[in-house]
Amino acid sequence: NSVVSNSSTNVTAPALTQPASPFSPNFQHFISIKLSQTNYLLWKTQLTPILKAYNFLDLVHGDELCPPQLTFEDNPASLNPSYISWIVIGKNTFAESWSALTQAFGSPSHTRILQFHMQLQNLKKNDSSISTYLQQVKYIMDELTVAGKILSPEEFNVIVFNNLG
Repeated sequence: NSVVSNSSTNVTAPALTQPASPFSPNFQHFISIKLSQTNYLLWKTQLTPILKAYNFLDLVHGDELCPPQLTFEDNPASLNPSYISWIVIGKNTFAESWSALTQAFGSPSHTRILQFHMQLQNLKKNDSSISTYLQQVKYIMDELTVAGKILSPEEFNVIVFNNLG
């Protein structure tokens, strides 16, 4: 624990290595894929069921405000453990934070859209199983959909069947 003080208030902050509460999940143990500029959809697909399992998914879509920074249950006031669990720099709600992540990582540039389109057109089944091939196709199609590029069913079928070999 560390103590932050000014002339009128002492605030005790828990060490950041300890969870804010024994019931707070430590998500890093459940997330094998770290968020990057190129894997947002995969990361989101991995994180969403975890948020749902811990009943946090409503926070993503809701407007519940960040808890207060200080709790006055103790004398002197201390840093609120709920605040420590919650705070994301510059955002007041979890929904704002999720939206910022989506905007930063989930909006591929035109170049990225072209890259996914080329990956789809060049994807070959070769020696992989049909299920592996279709999983790769689905991943690329999901990325294109997130980017706002939706192929017509005819265009999609032509690409997939042509690449089956």
